[in-house]
Amino acid sequence: MADKRDLQTPPKKRSKSSRPSPDPKSSSPSLPPTPLSATPRRSTRRRASLRFPTPPPKKRKAPKSTAEKKQVFYKKAVYDGGEFEVGDDVYVKRREDEDEVEVQVEEQCRVCFKSGKAVMIECDDCLCGFHLKCLKPPLKEVPQGDWVCGFCEARRLGKEVQLPTPPKGKKLVRTFREKLLSSDLWAARIESIWKELDGTYWCRVRWYVIPEETEAGRQPHNLRREIYRTNDSANIEMESILQHCFVMNPKEYAKANEGDDVFLCEYEYDIHWYSFKRLAEIDDDEEDDDAESDEDWKLDKDSDSDTEEEVEFEEESTKNILAKPSRAHELAANSHKGRFYGLQKIGMKQIPKHVRCHKQTALERAKSTLLLASLPKSLPCRDKEMLEISAFIKGAISDDKCVGRCLYIHGVPGTGKTMSVLAVMRNLRSEVDAGSIRPYCFIEINGLKLASPENIYRVIYEALSGHRVGWKKALHLLNERFSNGKKFGKEDDKPCILLIDELDLLVTRNQSVLYNILDWPTKPNSKLVVIGIANTMDLPEKLLPRISSRMGIQRLCFGPYNYRQLQEIISSRLRGIDAFEKQAIEFASRKVAAISGDARRALEICRRAAEITDYRIKKLISTPKNASEGKALVGMSEVEAAIQEMFQAPHIQVMKTCSKLSKIYLTAMVYELYKTGMGETTFEKLAMTVYNLCTSNGEAFPGHDTLLKVGCKLGECRIILCESGAKHRLQKLQLNFPSICTEGKQGTTLVGQMGVKSLLQLIVSVQQTKQAHAHMIVSGLTGNTQVMAHLLCTLSLSSSPPFPYSLSLYHSIPSPSVFASNNMIRCFSHSPSPPHSLLLYSSMLLRHAKPNNYTFTFLLQACSVASALPEGAQVHAHAITLGFADFVFVRNALIHLYSCCSSLECSTRAFEDNAGSQDIVTWNSMLSAFVRHGQIDNARKVFDKMPKRDVVSWSSVISGYVQNGMLEQGLECFKEMRDKGVRLNEATLVSVLSASAQMGLLEHGRLVHSLAESFKFPLTVSLGTALIDMYAKCGCIQQSRRLFSTMPARDIWTWNVMICGLASHGLAKDALQHFERLTNEEGLRPANVTFIGVLGACSRAGLVSEGRHYFKIMTDKYGIQPGMEHYGCMVDLLGRAGFVDEAAEMIDKMTVPPDPVLWATLLGACRMHGSIELGEKIGNKLIQLDPTHDGHYVQLASIYAKAKKWEDVVRVRRLMTAKHTNKAAGWSLIEAQGKVHKFVAGDREHERSQEIYKMLETIVTRIAEAGYSPNVSSVLHDIGEEEKENAIKEHSERLAMAFGMLVTGNGDCIRIVKNLRVCEDCHEVSKIISNVFGREIIVRDGSRFHHFKEGKCSCLDYW
Repeated sequence: MADKRDLQTPPKKRSKSSRPSPDPKSSSPSLPPTPLSATPRRSTRRRASLRFPTPPPKKRKAPKSTAEKKQVFYKKAVYDGGEFEVGDDVYVKRREDEDEVEVQVEEQCRVCFKSGKAVMIECDDCLCGFHLKCLKPPLKEVPQGDWVCGFCEARRLGKEVQLPTPPKGKKLVRTFREKLLSSDLWAARIESIWKELDGTYWCRVRWYVIPEETEAGRQPHNLRREIYRTNDSANIEMESILQHCFVMNPKEYAKANEGDDVFLCEYEYDIHWYSFKRLAEIDDDEEDDDAESDEDWKLDKDSDSDTEEEVEFEEESTKNILAKPSRAHELAANSHKGRFYGLQKIGMKQIPKHVRCHKQTALERAKSTLLLASLPKSLPCRDKEMLEISAFIKGAISDDKCVGRCLYIHGVPGTGKTMSVLAVMRNLRSEVDAGSIRPYCFIEINGLKLASPENIYRVIYEALSGHRVGWKKALHLLNERFSNGKKFGKEDDKPCILLIDELDLLVTRNQSVLYNILDWPTKPNSKLVVIGIANTMDLPEKLLPRISSRMGIQRLCFGPYNYRQLQEIISSRLRGIDAFEKQAIEFASRKVAAISGDARRALEICRRAAEITDYRIKKLISTPKNASEGKALVGMSEVEAAIQEMFQAPHIQVMKTCSKLSKIYLTAMVYELYKTGMGETTFEKLAMTVYNLCTSNGEAFPGHDTLLKVGCKLGECRIILCESGAKHRLQKLQLNFPSICTEGKQGTTLVGQMGVKSLLQLIVSVQQTKQAHAHMIVSGLTGNTQVMAHLLCTLSLSSSPPFPYSLSLYHSIPSPSVFASNNMIRCFSHSPSPPHSLLLYSSMLLRHAKPNNYTFTFLLQACSVASALPEGAQVHAHAITLGFADFVFVRNALIHLYSCCSSLECSTRAFEDNAGSQDIVTWNSMLSAFVRHGQIDNARKVFDKMPKRDVVSWSSVISGYVQNGMLEQGLECFKEMRDKGVRLNEATLVSVLSASAQMGLLEHGRLVHSLAESFKFPLTVSLGTALIDMYAKCGCIQQSRRLFSTMPARDIWTWNVMICGLASHGLAKDALQHFERLTNEEGLRPANVTFIGVLGACSRAGLVSEGRHYFKIMTDKYGIQPGMEHYGCMVDLLGRAGFVDEAAEMIDKMTVPPDPVLWATLLGACRMHGSIELGEKIGNKLIQLDPTHDGHYVQLASIYAKAKKWEDVVRVRRLMTAKHTNKAAGWSLIEAQGKVHKFVAGDREHERSQEIYKMLETIVTRIAEAGYSPNVSSVLHDIGEEEKENAIKEHSERLAMAFGMLVTGNGDCIRIVKNLRVCEDCHEVSKIISNVFGREIIVRDGSRFHHFKEGKCSCLDYW
């Protein structure tokens, strides 16, 4: 919708200063930007006034004769009252037979037929202007968004509309815009202006076309003001130009809200190939062209195109024109301040012929209507199917709840499935307008146009609400809309019909997209009808039962067309066009029906036949002798030629005879297109691929010039298509046939054996390997042992090669070479049964095949995977006997073998043998062996002795530190690695993230995360899982959830980390929901660790019934026998909830003897609930089982202290001293200012100790004012209450909080890590501090996280 008001300047048009000058030396002064007259005024001398530099007076030259003059180019011209410049867009007179151009300058209101000062509004459909006061009802202001007039609304409803007629004596005159859109005018862009020798002024223009004049016609997505720039240019006289128009790109058009002569142009239309290309891409290429090209024109100071007298007269004429005031009204609809120019009477000069003035012949109309992109007026042969679709939709939308209405339509391609549904929807729309059925909302989606299956949520939500959001938010809103009945948008009360074409492309790994879409119609208030279309008949059977049960209820099959139906389809499109013989259509229909029944093939054959006929006719007409011999109808011979092109691939005949270099050229092009997945490539990339193919096969590179000639020859044969570029390296190339084709029965292929080997070296997936194998079978190369061995090599390089396929491929080789056998042994090492590689090795020896060093390397790898030490020792003996044991690859494999088989001594001996020939892999293998066996000191010694280290060396030693609990040393090694500039790898990041997680170092973990992003590491499963674990263990559970939701792929360990993280933060319900998603939506099988997280979540939240349920299904449903950790979670759950006796009974019934940790858990429950007798019994038992563990004494003493049995407390503590057991000191960590600060109870060794204790006193005072009362029950000494209060107020976590108050800003979160369980008094103090000081405090103690905020804790005091 555009507000039609007067423009002082063209809308959003660039100023003269912003336009780049081609050459500073040749630029000329421009005319001042003063308004020009709205009425065209002819010059008395009928000539143009041109602006150019005036020669200096001292160097005036005498005017030369006309014969000596030459063409002079200008940047700008003032012609008949109009200022025209190179780059301007103008209207151009179209017909020569018009003597008068009658045009309306100011657009009139379509109701009152007046212009006036009132603001006018434009209809976005018919583009007519209306005064706001003339509308019914009248509008007070211009509405936002699209606006359609009442006349167009009535037309949409099928009503007859009578537009107002002008009053008597007044004639309705069309504007230039109306004439252009009705093909009565042209629009063009001026590219150059010059003066001819005879004194006339010409310009070169590039034409614009409206969508109706293209081969595809106007499409639904075209705007009313949209036009296309063409690649067709012409030279015309300046007299043909009428007035300026303003053609803008999308950004400028979006900002231009005024004016009638404004048009949108986003694409260029190729009039020869009927193709479209975005102008932004073309303009980039043209900038490259202009950078190195010469100027088209130059203005010299010595220019003598006009005499001085002529210049003076022209300047005076220009001033008179510019001084005259404009007649345009200030609020005219389209005046642009009176920018209206041109001649009132033109016609005597010839206007160049343009492609649009050509009247289409019958053959040209036939080609246009047979295009697959054109929509037919009717769809024959599918009446029965359309009736079923119509009945289904009517039945669905008549049901208010629309429960379970899904229709699946399937059939072979080209059988009219989508067109039939769209035709039904058009018919139903007319019934809605007539009021016979209720209104509905229709959404059409094609799976091919979606960037990912999940984007369908975004498209649906945008169609319903008009708002664009991300697919995750769209899914949430759609769930609320269809599941909960929450309304949004203007279509809420209407039933929604969702048509999904290419439905099979929405199938994901867990099939969640299809499940959501097909589950929504089953909801009571959804009012959703889903129609899915795919080419696969058994798609529902391939999906999960919960999806197929909804999808497969109602189906409709579209069978292939027979020849009569195809004949009827073609004839219906050609109705009224006499271009085909009847036998020709029947012949094409029978041919296609016998092969596939695809209507698209039949239409394409007929269209190509029409092209062949049209070409032949035009060629005959161009010859005067044969002008009357042309046959105007498409016959059998043309159809036969089109069929030959489609089904028998004549380009293969051309490729048979091409040179070897041409075949290499095509091989490189096929590879480049296949690698990128694009439809085109550039000459520069192609030349690089040709170079790689030639050098890898010992061929000489021909050079770029020779390669360009080869490409030109292939282009002449129409094998490839190319576009022009500034340089040949920028040329874009495209294959003119669909795929690699073989040459037939001769046994050689397009690429030859050399090309096959080169392509096999570049294959990166198993699917590509199978495709290459298929081409070899067709081309007869499977008998070539060398080629088949290379194919097997590509499989062995895969991370998980398909073992049965590899074995069958190996057995298909008649006499496998050692190279083939080695690759098969390598495939065995990745298979479920690696020791079978030894059987293959035995068969090699029986065939007297001589193994080499690679044979033993792969054999030892297979033994390492299977941990087969005896077999590996035998292979080692064979390697020594045959003299291959000293090869570095074999020795490295031996070190790895003995390390995997827990024989570190043998690994060391293999490492020390022949110490002079050790490479970096040898050192890394020995380093990894020590790390694997936990000997981190020896690993560090090897690391320090290494002559050269790589990223694997650093990663191994860091991993060793972290795995052995030496976290600080691991982080220090990581810092040293970064200081030395070693590039990180994923294994290093995972190890460092694990250390950061265990120490609770959030800032350090964030640093590692930022390093991963800066080095652009992909978010793999291992890296993503480590990040989720780090953020969860550092207290940022929301960041963990965000990372978890954005991971492209997740395995069972990712889910385990997320569930355990939620459990540790007390989010039990969220943890259980993730478990249900894991089992139901993802289809993964839970592991032991999964149930540890689930039961731990129940324990921390006190969900006793849920915990019993999951403990039961763990065994009954998933067959997982409970381990000590599962029993520990259950005992903790029951004990915390007060079921101490049941917990003890569970321990007694265990099939395996309980460990001390389990009894200690029950002892903690006894302390919590005051079970003194049972606690005393368990405590004494634990002291007997593990007398060195200090925790048992502390727990028992706590039970006595809670019962105020101080004598027993003293006895336990004396016993603890007698056993030389001391209580583990509690400590707390806090990360601040890039350092980790550690505190213990009563700590006064910190450098800021005085400030910390001063802040602690302030905290004690503030919380006492808030009503704090100390709880000294955790103090186990029989001392006074005041002494107990002094003892607990200096606990380590309180010192850490005081330090956090000092070093962090107001409102910042304080994060603390504590090694022991938080005592009850410190827990209460933390809650009060968070409320009094307005701080969020996150404490990770020995069992869980505590989020203190506003006086509350996330644990709800249940810990």
